[in-house]
Amino acid sequence: MSKAIRLLIIEDSEDDAALLLLELKRGGIEIEKHQRVETSASMQDALDIEVWDLITADHDLPSFSAPEAIKLLKHSGQDIPFIIVSGSIDEQIAVDCLKAGAHDFIVKGRWTRLVPAIARELSDAEIRHQHRQQEVMLRKLSHVVGQSPNAVSIINSNHCIEYVNAAYIDNTGFSTDDVIGKNIEHIPNSSGADICWPEIWPVISAGYNWQVKHSNNNKGGVSYTEMMSISPIRDENSDISHFAIIQQDVSEQESLEAKFHQSQKMESIGTLVGGLAHDFNNMLSGMLGNIYLAKSSARSIPKVVEKLKHAEQLGFHAGEMVAQLLAFARKGKMTMKQFSLSSFVKEAYKLAKVSISEDIKLSCDICREPLKVKGDSTLLQQVLMNLMNNARDAVAECSDPEIRIALNYFTADEQFKRLHPDLKAVEFAHLSVSDNGGGIEQANQNKVFEPFFTTKEMGKGTGLGLAMTYGAIRSHDGMIELQSEFGKGTTFHIYLPLCELGAKELDSHQEAVLKGSEETILLVDDEEELLSVAAAVLHSLNYRVIKAADGVKAIEVFQQHCDDIDLVILDVVMPNMGGMEAAQKIQQINPQIKIIFTSGYDRDNVLKQSSDSASIPILPKPFSPQSLSQIVHQQLSS
Repeated sequence: MSKAIRLLIIEDSEDDAALLLLELKRGGIEIEKHQRVETSASMQDALDIEVWDLITADHDLPSFSAPEAIKLLKHSGQDIPFIIVSGSIDEQIAVDCLKAGAHDFIVKGRWTRLVPAIARELSDAEIRHQHRQQEVMLRKLSHVVGQSPNAVSIINSNHCIEYVNAAYIDNTGFSTDDVIGKNIEHIPNSSGADICWPEIWPVISAGYNWQVKHSNNNKGGVSYTEMMSISPIRDENSDISHFAIIQQDVSEQESLEAKFHQSQKMESIGTLVGGLAHDFNNMLSGMLGNIYLAKSSARSIPKVVEKLKHAEQLGFHAGEMVAQLLAFARKGKMTMKQFSLSSFVKEAYKLAKVSISEDIKLSCDICREPLKVKGDSTLLQQVLMNLMNNARDAVAECSDPEIRIALNYFTADEQFKRLHPDLKAVEFAHLSVSDNGGGIEQANQNKVFEPFFTTKEMGKGTGLGLAMTYGAIRSHDGMIELQSEFGKGTTFHIYLPLCELGAKELDSHQEAVLKGSEETILLVDDEEELLSVAAAVLHSLNYRVIKAADGVKAIEVFQQHCDDIDLVILDVVMPNMGGMEAAQKIQQINPQIKIIFTSGYDRDNVLKQSSDSASIPILPKPFSPQSLSQIVHQQLSS
């Protein structure tokens, strides 16, 4: 034997113990450690302190015996080979000892059987130990499989199901009676209608694994996406006897991935929209300024003034379209105020329903709670209008058309948090707009929030409504979800976080034109055309104007004329030096100087990140001469 053993000897004779050790050494058994005991107490101490490989025991000792030692060993729960080595005793006593738990009986002096018996029992003990370890591992594996959240089933070589775990029953809706002993190909929806078993069997029967992601249906017909893996199971002869099938429901994971890809797509398009918006708003500002100057010059020609007014209105409509695009891109400036969404929806519903035909049944169920949110009421009114108009178009062909609006309080549960990990709030206002129209096909549901996607016929839809709606809701730190079944109708669910304080923005929509008193204004913009037009407008409003093309030149000019300049108007985004940095340097020269920012699009929200510039008002582009005159007068008068 190659392994040295630890031997516990139950013997009252030191000479007999020494003789036993000598015989073991002669037989090639190496002793790592041995201990002789002769009482029950000393045996118990030895069992508690040490781990033994073998116990030998004399049958009769003055105060102890082999049968008592066997009972003590059983009580300890240890599996140690126990061999009685004793003088001649009655054969029946030997049989009783073997029945009680002794593994062998050796007569002292007849040593030829000693070493083989010990080798056999040590080998048997090792086998029993391995079996116990395997049983423990099997119990663990059985527990893991049984408690796994993934559906696990085992089929035999005849393709019949022999085992399913609890998750299989929960996920598929089938009971064990429905599937055990049944051929897996004959169980409806058991692994998906798109699974072709004749293609799979040759592959897995050859010892290869099979994995596929596909759509499956449970017993009730509800569809879900799963990842299915099939692996062969081999017997002791390495022959394939069974197959293990693991089915993981990945519907939530797919939903999160789809939202992530949608977010990336929106971010990319938003970056494009935001980049274009700045230049486009600059052009609109220049155009509106020129129209204003043209109107002033054509006062004596009413027809020309009328045409110019129409052109001016078209310019403002273009500005509103850019604002919608920026809302979609989540990069526009919004007037965020705290208000009761319940009261707001009641009023917005009254305005929106004007566009709904009288033959469509309308209902509006609003909870009693005020549900205060922080938001841009104009933008949210446009959201509700878009959704109601979409619902109106969806029910156009219905015999009994109906649109339902509901607003209620919602608390996010764990499932909602898992599906929307980017939403930090727990309490929400839940607004839903439902219709009983034809619904949206499954293939189109992932596209409805994409810009310019529409299923309407040419000329009846721009494809921007839902894209703007999506961007507007995300700009409010909320979420919009689509629930639709083709042929049965559609519901849009909106979740807006409750009780956050809003920010105030300057109202620049007053119409009165206010004249100046020859104050001097430093006007800074990198767009030469806009700079010239804005300067001309300010001249017409009785202001003196000094122009600069960027922040660096603005500082140079201000240093030369700081005693004469009453107000500085700075574009935020300019080459060489932007408006915010220039404003800080100008304020270092004169901390009391009045400043106004203009911006077609501040993509990095730099003003929100700067406490020094937080009090400086912003005039968004495109701006009208009226709004320019208002904000300039307000700053000079403050």
